[in-house]
Amino acid sequence: MNKPQFTSALGPDLERYLAFKKSMGISCDGRFWYLRSFDRYCAERSLKNLDRSTVEGWVSSRIASLPNGLRSWLSYIRDFGRWERLNGDEEAYVLSDEWRSDLVRPQPYLLTNEEITRFFDAATRLDTRSPWRWQGLAFFALMHSCGLRTCEARG
Repeated sequence: MNKPQFTSALGPDLERYLAFKKSMGISCDGRFWYLRSFDRYCAERSLKNLDRSTVEGWVSSRIASLPNGLRSWLSYIRDFGRWERLNGDEEAYVLSDEWRSDLVRPQPYLLTNEEITRFFDAATRLDTRSPWRWQGLAFFALMHSCGLRTCEARG
C-alpha cells in the first residue's frame, strides 16, 4: 500500500481534490508541490479546518519567505477552497482577491518611423546565400503592414 502523500487532517481532502483535477486532465505537478507545502504547514500546527486563519497564515508565511516572488501559486489554494465548498464544507475559506499580486504588464517598445526605415534598409542589404532572403523581407513587411507580433506571425 502506498504511503499517503498528505499527512495533515486536511490530507484526505487534498488527495481527493488532486484526484479530481487529474480526472479532468489537469496536470498536478506544480499544484501538488504547493499543496504539499500547505499540508506540512497544517500538520506542523495541528490545523484541522480550512478556515481563514489557516489559509492566510500559510499564505503569509510563504510571502514572507519569498517577498519578491511570483504569486501564481495563490490560485491553487483558492481553487482548493472552492472545491471544498462544492464538496460539502460550506465553512471552507476561499482566499480573497485582495491577496492577488498586482500584475505588471510589460510595455511594448514601438519603433519610430526612422527605426522602421533603417530596419527594412538593413533587411534588403542582408548578405546571405540563403534562397529565403527575399522571403525574410516579405515576412517582416507582412508583419509590419498587418501589425503582427512575432508570436502571432509564427503561430
